[in-house]
Amino acid sequence: MPPISILPQKKTLATDMKNMQLGWIKMRDAQCKIEAYVGDITSTGASEKKICLIRMTIQRSNELDIIAEKLH
Repeated sequence: MPPISILPQKKTLATDMKNMQLGWIKMRDAQCKIEAYVGDITSTGASEKKICLIRMTIQRSNELDIIAEKLH
């Protein structure tokens, strides 16, 4: 078992990571909504939003992989 002094830091880190991810989801959704709106002028908009969600989620997954590597 790790020393007791490390446990609060891990709990804070987990909370910070969760809050960061929830904030990112809000930002992603807003970004994709705007991209869909702009895309709606020239195309269907729905497919623009799906493309945006996929693109940004892949990018975020890569970012989280880098963060995870640095934490280990």
